[in-house]
Amino acid sequence: MVPYAVICHWEFVVGNRWLLNQSYTIDCEGYPISINEDRDFCYNWTHKKISEEDYESIPDRAVTIWSIEGGISLFDFSPTISHSFTIEFYEEFKKNKNWARYINNGYQLYFKTVDEVNKYFGFKNAKTL
Repeated sequence: MVPYAVICHWEFVVGNRWLLNQSYTIDCEGYPISINEDRDFCYNWTHKKISEEDYESIPDRAVTIWSIEGGISLFDFSPTISHSFTIEFYEEFKKNKNWARYINNGYQLYFKTVDEVNKYFGFKNAKTL
């Protein structure tokens, strides 16, 4: 199966940096290809189940995605201080093309995602994706 996109799971750690937890490819329907997980795997990285129907954000975690059509985007984000923003704010924030500018060390997230894409696809000059 041909990969559609690359997903990266990140955690903000001591030293003010983003640490890659893992990366993997997905198909065009969002199902992981290179790991044995379901479609909710991304959401479960940034949220934990607290009841049958409710989830709670796990602070200091992010998910980035790269695809041919969209380039690099912020797929999900759980900052340390999340109680002061609405769900609608996060949905709009993730659509912002300049998201990396507003996250602590956000450009590190962006360019390390480029490095992960290069591992899967072997692009030359991947920094320009």
